[in-house]
Amino acid sequence: MSKITIERPFDWCNQTFTNIYIDDENIGKIDAGKNIDCEVLPGKHKVAVTRGKTLLNKPIMVNTSMGKNKTVRVVSHKYSKITWPILFVILFAIYLLSGISFEFSTSFIILVLVYTVIIYIFKLLNSKLFYYKLEEVESEG
Repeated sequence: MSKITIERPFDWCNQTFTNIYIDDENIGKIDAGKNIDCEVLPGKHKVAVTRGKTLLNKPIMVNTSMGKNKTVRVVSHKYSKITWPILFVILFAIYLLSGISFEFSTSFIILVLVYTVIIYIFKLLNSKLFYYKLEEVESEG
């Protein structure tokens, strides 16, 4: 038997549980900063991850041989770390440009609605564009 180890380094911007699939079979969930091991038969295996229920990322093919272990690392997209700070800068700039105070008025409600729309747009972009990547990092005996 061979073993495939899925490694997920800690990442402050993506701490959600990630579902792991090997050959289209759900192996389990992995949290940030954790590892999961799976024993497999020698040969080619498709390793994939999903974030949430629907977002399937591009799978990687891992070729294992008898008695060999393979390690696959799940990494975040390189721009994921700056997405949320940019969002907060944009929201703060909108607030400063609007020049309103925190009164419960029509302009405040409009500002809250604009904030909500911008947050959902960023959330959609983050989930569709800034996905996880899989990379094979080492081979050991």
